[in-house]
Amino acid sequence: MLPEVLSTVRKNSELGFTLVEVLTTLAILGLVIGPTSAAAITIMRLSSWDTDLNLHLRHVQNAGYQILRDGLMCQTVITNSPNAFVSFVWTDWDGNNFVVDYTLTGNTLQRSVNSSWPSVVAEYINPDPEFTKAEWDSQQGQLIVTITSVGTRMTRIQQVYIIRPRAWVGGS
Repeated sequence: MLPEVLSTVRKNSELGFTLVEVLTTLAILGLVIGPTSAAAITIMRLSSWDTDLNLHLRHVQNAGYQILRDGLMCQTVITNSPNAFVSFVWTDWDGNNFVVDYTLTGNTLQRSVNSSWPSVVAEYINPDPEFTKAEWDSQQGQLIVTITSVGTRMTRIQQVYIIRPRAWVGGS
């Protein structure tokens, strides 16, 4: 009796899946995994693109904020300086004189106050004068600053800031 039980167990354990069952399982797995992996790859690519876009946006906004802040304080704007992208000059209420220079060194926008060591304001800024520029509109008494980030067509950010220095506010 014992040998018959062992032979029955052995015969049942040697039974396996048929070729049709294995192929059917593989086909179903392929149908499920194929679109899932394509969606995962798309999500990773969009995430990378979104990160680059946010990085470029943040740098352009930082540059705009700093230039806007100094531009609102200034009494004189210099846009044609050979050494600076734009310069701001003002005297505060205590009689202290300030000269703030913004320079583009490579893709980095730097700010120096009274010829001090420059600090980095923003990176990834396009130094091409066609894309990043400061222009004084003497008729309106305003500074028009265009800041553009470097990057691909999909990650390039451009912002235009219009600044009326305090010497011009309320004036004509």
